[in-house]
Amino acid sequence: LTNDEMYKDGKAVLLNPANFFETAKSCDYDKVTLPHDWMIYHVKDLYKNSVGCYRKKFTIAHKNDAHNNFKDESFAEIPDDQSVEKMIADSHFALRFEGVYMNCAVWVNSKKAGEWKYGYSTFEFDISKFVKSGENEVIVIAVYQSPNTRWYSGAGIFRDVHFIQTQKTFLVSDGTYFVTRPCDENNLNGKWSVKLQCEVAGQVENHKVVHTLLDKKGNAVAFTEDCSLKKIPEADSLYLKKNVPSVADYELFESKKEIFVENPKLWSTKNPELYLIKTELYDKNGKVVDSVVQNFGFKSFYFDKNKGFFLNGEHLKIYGACQHHDLGALGSAFDKNALRRQFQKLLEMGVNSIRCSHNPPPKAWMDLADEMGILIDDEAFDMWEKPKTTFDYGNYFNEWFEKDTVSWVRKDRNHPCLIMWSIGNEIYDTHVGNGLEITKKLKKIVEHHDPYKNGLVTIGSNYMMTDGAQNCAQEIDVVGYNYLERLYEEHHKKYPEWKIYGSETSSTVQSRGIYHFPESLKLVTFSDGQCSALGNCSTPWSAPNTQTVITKDRDFEFSAGQYIWTGWDYIGEPTPYHTKNSYFGQIDTAGFPKDTFYLYKSEWAYKNTAPFVHLLPYWDWNEGQIIDVKAYTNAESVELFFNGKSLGKQTINHQKGSEPFGRWQVEYHKGEIKAVAYDENDKPVAQEVK
Repeated sequence: LTNDEMYKDGKAVLLNPANFFETAKSCDYDKVTLPHDWMIYHVKDLYKNSVGCYRKKFTIAHKNDAHNNFKDESFAEIPDDQSVEKMIADSHFALRFEGVYMNCAVWVNSKKAGEWKYGYSTFEFDISKFVKSGENEVIVIAVYQSPNTRWYSGAGIFRDVHFIQTQKTFLVSDGTYFVTRPCDENNLNGKWSVKLQCEVAGQVENHKVVHTLLDKKGNAVAFTEDCSLKKIPEADSLYLKKNVPSVADYELFESKKEIFVENPKLWSTKNPELYLIKTELYDKNGKVVDSVVQNFGFKSFYFDKNKGFFLNGEHLKIYGACQHHDLGALGSAFDKNALRRQFQKLLEMGVNSIRCSHNPPPKAWMDLADEMGILIDDEAFDMWEKPKTTFDYGNYFNEWFEKDTVSWVRKDRNHPCLIMWSIGNEIYDTHVGNGLEITKKLKKIVEHHDPYKNGLVTIGSNYMMTDGAQNCAQEIDVVGYNYLERLYEEHHKKYPEWKIYGSETSSTVQSRGIYHFPESLKLVTFSDGQCSALGNCSTPWSAPNTQTVITKDRDFEFSAGQYIWTGWDYIGEPTPYHTKNSYFGQIDTAGFPKDTFYLYKSEWAYKNTAPFVHLLPYWDWNEGQIIDVKAYTNAESVELFFNGKSLGKQTINHQKGSEPFGRWQVEYHKGEIKAVAYDENDKPVAQEVK
């Protein structure tokens, strides 16, 4: 894209994917595998103004015709004794995209199926009226105009795509909603209630819905009797048709049922016990015509204004990390195995919760969190109607936020990992603009689709010192502060009913294995362009060092916890500003832990992990140079040795200490340093040598 296309008379022009449709029909295509991020290949221009066109062909034909007469790799093979045309006429076809970045549109056989602006929300188009016998062609066009984000977004069909074929009467995607609650809040080992709702689209003729609860071995634990379907009231039906495009042309029905389960195994961060719930749609002849299986977990949680967060009746401090969606050198093309690796590293550090900063995650993200026992603060938007960059979603917000919020909540509302719905991050509108009105609207949408509050409404705000943001906070369930821990005590007294937590904290910066002395010299970055890992590099808005991040929140009893910025380094928002990626993470983009990883691990994982000690820095300096030496450990004390001579043992106060680690200043001479960690009985339990 040229500047002439991007701007007219000095003003930004928002381009339409339809402008490029004729080009897409005639251009040459390279074969790619979805998910796909075209931007990561432009390593020297990661924010290139560009348009991406994708084409996919598929065939619906009799088996012999499909193999003999068509070159497509994708076939819907129809038995020879059935009419292809009748099968198509009797079927519902849809395309479901979990994320296309951004400003995209979809065509099927040269007919527009729909468009979608937000790059991070899931959308589904009914393509039944476009599908034909023989060869079919899908074209997707995404327009990337920069700047449209504050970090690296990637570009293209960067999340999974699903081709859906059912009968004309079918289960609505994301239309099943369930909620679990103990019948007695004081007896979590007793009977639990499970409320189930299900939406069905099409012509219902004595169709029934059956829900079956399965344990991890596949055994049926509970099931509903046949759930009859009733027509959804007209106002609710019109609302769904307006905001869920895949059902716009169908009659809508719903079923509601409640079942009870005795003494289920509870889902928790330590033991994420998962069940499955299978929802089946039966036709009038008793045949299953559609089904869906979802993760299911029994959990109880709440936030207390004075004591913080409780899971299954037990207090749990939230040890959280903010996480962007890119996968380092892999870009933003989603890969479940790569994300599992990221999550596993964070769990090793002691993290028990992740904030999806600052956009809805893909389905597999939530599935992994369910499986691995990670609580999720699920975030929707980084901007509302006031854009942060020239071409970002703020340009489309007023027209699209309702559809995007509906999509987000319906997709994620059933996951046991969910605890919060974050409706925005650092939203300027809450300070100046229509923030209060928008806050109310967004909360209303969330609660319409999650009325039983599987997640609580929150916001992450760096404007909480202002009256506008405080007025918005009065409307939500849990109040998140970005880099404003200094306001905690004041606001706890001013607003005693507020449930407070740190939605974004830390922002210290560190390069792995880089040390600049003395530690007392504080800078954002040094002359070599690197950030020191000693704890002496931080941004103007950040905490002074990692120990302050850990201990301050630890000592605020009423704080539910915090989400540090960030768990992993990510592409974009370079700090310092001459690089491609950030240095905020405790793990670099390649997956190697930095020193601060072990400081968090010593306090957050603490006794939940094996005894360890991590010694820094490496031992190869200038003769006579004074070196700051540190030892991070989850043990009770640590001793430093130089060439076998003790330089002193230090007791670590993990419960109340402001510096829960060992530190020494040592004059450099050749040899080795060794840290030895001791338990409460003064028994050596770990050591490391440099």
